[in-house]
Amino acid sequence: MSARPLTIKEACEALDRAAEALRQAGSLFHVIAHARQSGLDDMLNTLDMAEIGIHISGEVAEQTQDWADLFRPLLAKADEVVR
Repeated sequence: MSARPLTIKEACEALDRAAEALRQAGSLFHVIAHARQSGLDDMLNTLDMAEIGIHISGEVAEQTQDWADLFRPLLAKADEVVR
């Protein structure tokens, strides 16, 4: 990510992407749970599916933290204006 100021639009788009990725990971975990309850976990290779879901969740967490760190200076300026 660059050192230029963050825009509200960019922050919103980043949060939208994070939310979509987390929905996808949640769907994957739901499929895993259903497969395990139905006794299909061996046929669907739920271990690999879980690793993919964990990877997606971790990547999203890191990216969202990066965006949050970029957003903090903007919030500090907003707090100064309010005071």
